[in-house]
Amino acid sequence: MLSRDFIFRMDNIHVSWRNVDEAIKRALKMITDHERFLIEIKRTSGDGLQSIRNEYKSLENFKRTLENDDKEIKQITNNYSEVLRLYPSADTNGEMRSRIKELNNRWETLNETFHETLKNVLKKYLSF
Repeated sequence: MLSRDFIFRMDNIHVSWRNVDEAIKRALKMITDHERFLIEIKRTSGDGLQSIRNEYKSLENFKRTLENDDKEIKQITNNYSEVLRLYPSADTNGEMRSRIKELNNRWETLNETFHETLKNVLKKYLSF
């Protein structure tokens, strides 16, 4: 017969894993939405001075959003690490580790795209 302690720990692993899994899903959707926003900014960018200013303001506001979201991404990674610290055998097949890696790679790519987009807007502005 299984001990209550064992069942409790297994339930905690399941709840913790489910929380990390749901957070990853939300973060990946958030990244997809952010990618769409950057695509839309590029698609609608104009060459006039006012258009460039508006684009820059949008990107500056978006930068603050990314800074806040960065905290959430780091928290997901920390939560994953904490689950593994408490239950080292919880991710034996490496599935969650792969999802965390995908999340971090997409986040890094999004940030690189953002900085490149901002740099290009500043170049357009300085050329006036």
